[in-house]
Amino acid sequence: NEPGLQPPRPKVRPLDNVWLFRVLLPKHDRYWIDPDRPSIRRPEASYIAAAIAKDRAAKFKKQSEDFTKQETVLSIMASQYRSHGGPLDVLVRAFDEKLRVRVVTRHATGVRGTAEAYLKAFD
Repeated sequence: NEPGLQPPRPKVRPLDNVWLFRVLLPKHDRYWIDPDRPSIRRPEASYIAAAIAKDRAAKFKKQSEDFTKQETVLSIMASQYRSHGGPLDVLVRAFDEKLRVRVVTRHATGVRGTAEAYLKAFD
């Protein structure tokens, strides 16, 4: 950790160098790797399974994209109520303009309670 001391290749990751250095270790060292070792190839079934999984993932991604392009159920309901007018038209406007609404619940003799929030659904 001397100031001003720079490694010869500062952008190279050190662990990559340590891994590649293993062929230079003495043969009796437990971390030594034989540089002339045959490379081990995956079985063909592994490549086929990976290709099938990739195709399946692409299919699910396409289905997801198609699903997000569909019109939502709430927007379909809102479009049906837009033309009718009346009390549901007030709910459609609150839904479209993202207005806060106050819902008052009641019981037999009066008001039970109130809740105020953004309208997410209605029917």
